[in-house]
Parts: sequence; structure tokens; C-alpha cells
Amino acid sequence: MKGLSKGLAAGILIAIVFGGLLGFGLTYFFLMNNSGKILQTEQLEVRTQAILVDSDTTPQMIPDMTISINTSGSSYLILRFTTMYIHTIYSGHDGASIYNINLTLNGETIIKGYIGYNTSSILSNTIEFFSSFTLEYTTDVLPAGTYTITVTWESLISGKYTDSQLIFCSSFFNYSRYLIVQEIHI
Repeated sequence: MKGLSKGLAAGILIAIVFGGLLGFGLTYFFLMNNSGKILQTEQLEVRTQAILVDSDTTPQMIPDMTISINTSGSSYLILRFTTMYIHTIYSGHDGASIYNINLTLNGETIIKGYIGYNTSSILSNTIEFFSSFTLEYTTDVLPAGTYTITVTWESLISGKYTDSQLIFCSSFFNYSRYLIVQEIHI
């Protein structure tokens, strides 16, 4: 009986020690492993109207669409711009109406998107398109530092006169445009 008691006591002691080590290991793994963890989120929501006409062929910043973020390093950024828009093409327009929207990181364009319409004949009536637009981009791993994200736009084709326009956040409709930046630990 004494041998059985010593064996049982040793088994219990081993189970306690092993269980403690296992518990510590799992706790370390789950609490210390931050891979994929969102470190910070910066977000802008803007409801003011912004209008670009087809004669605006020089890139310009979309009003109130700039975020600066300080990163800790060993991380990457997920960038997202989304909005509802109205693309208006007035009667008399002939050809294409194309607008370019860019996400920039520290002044460098990193992704482009386009909103456009093309017609092979002169429009007899004004037409409007209502839709949504989204740009998303994931950076490579970045060193610690300050990064500035902006959204720019421009018309790619200048009309003879202002015969098309792009509107973000119309005063007629109650919607917002968003710029969201998230820092993610690698």
C-alpha cells in the first residue's frame, strides 16, 4: 500500500507540474503572440460635399481626406476609402467622362481607381449615376515612423466646357465618405 501511495503522490505531483507548465505555455502563446492584432485604427467620416468637374485635370486632394498615423514598426497598414457618389453627365456631352481616384502614402500613389462613362453619340438628356466606390490597399511591413495617407482625384478627360461632374457627399443625399487606416502587427 505504501508503494501505491508513493506512486499516486508522484503521479499527482507530475500532473500538477506538467499542468502548470502546459498552462503557462498556452497562456504565453495566446497572450504574447500578437500576430494579426490590430494595434490602432484611425478613421475619418466626412459629410461635406465635394465636387470635381471634368475640366479639373490636375490631381487634387479630396477635402478632409488626410490621416497621419505613427506606427510602432514590425507592422503593416490596411487602408480603405469608401464613398457614395453621383456622376452627372450633362446633355450635349460626347465621348468619355473618366475620373481617377488615388490613395497616396507619403505623397506616393499606391492604388488607383476609376469612375467613368463613355458614349459614342451626343447625349440629348442629362444622365446621373448613383453608386458606391471603394479603394483598399495593404502595405508591406513598414518601419516605425509617421505615415500620411491622402485621397486625391482628377478628371482624366477635359470637356469642351463643364459637361460632367463627380460629387461625393451630395447635400441632397445624407451619406458620408470614409477613410480608415489600421495598423496590424505582423
